[in-house]
Amino acid sequence: SKEAKLINNELSLYLNSENINYFPENEILPYDHFSAPDNILSDRFSILNSLDKGKKIIITTIKSLFELYPTKDFFQSKETFNLGDSLSINKLEKILISLNYEKVNRIEGINQYSLRGGIIDIYTPIYRNPLRIEIFDDSVESIRFFDLETQSSIEKSNNFRLSKSSLYTFDDHSLKIFRDNWREYFQEYDERHCEIFQNLNTSRKAEYLIVIHSLY
Repeated sequence: SKEAKLINNELSLYLNSENINYFPENEILPYDHFSAPDNILSDRFSILNSLDKGKKIIITTIKSLFELYPTKDFFQSKETFNLGDSLSINKLEKILISLNYEKVNRIEGINQYSLRGGIIDIYTPIYRNPLRIEIFDDSVESIRFFDLETQSSIEKSNNFRLSKSSLYTFDDHSLKIFRDNWREYFQEYDERHCEIFQNLNTSRKAEYLIVIHSLY
């Protein structure tokens, strides 16, 4: 990781730094029960999301190269909204739920949203800072980025995009593939005593996304 960062810094001295991106490791092991830091998740998501926007030089590690990543279609499925667009709180919340965002009282990290009247805060991984959207009379009234710690506005925006909350797809299709492969590889084990199987349909399912896709 240090060598990759060094190469990235050296290349930036000689080439256009905008076309050079350091793709960080996720810094977690397959069976760790926690996610990578938000800044790393955001950087990885943003770089993968920008690969179809011209030629780029990506500096990363061998470990990162051998990870499984979504196809290009995954990143094309984004919702985009502009100031003045017709959009109700209920519709926006349904979109967030469909994208597997977690509703909380106050957002503390990526992939969360909170709702207070006509104001909805969203922390989507494609941005380094969370969004604060104000909706009035079913119309997008205001779009701002804000600081997570101070809650103060950083800058205004004319539009915002919503992406899926994770690089790993957690749907019926991926679950079926996981279950089929698990049963094939671990035939001697009783799935009824497997913690992963017992928790697949609970709020703890996000802990197993990497494990599931390791057996995909």
